[in-house]
Amino acid sequence: MVVHNDRAYLFYFTHPGRRQGTPSAASTIAAKRSLIQVVELHYAAGKLSTNRDEPTYVDLGKAGKRGRKR
Repeated sequence: MVVHNDRAYLFYFTHPGRRQGTPSAASTIAAKRSLIQVVELHYAAGKLSTNRDEPTYVDLGKAGKRGRKR
């Protein structure tokens, strides 16, 4: 989870092409593929929620002096 200004984002991994209970050959792309997805978190009435179907736009801005490498 990343919190930036007044917004929070959840980054998570998925493994498309893998089926639970079905052995997959280790050499196939489907067995090796992982995706990183992101969704914005919303807080209302004491609860966190997300909408995976809603477009998510992330702008974390530029790194400050502490985050920049020289």
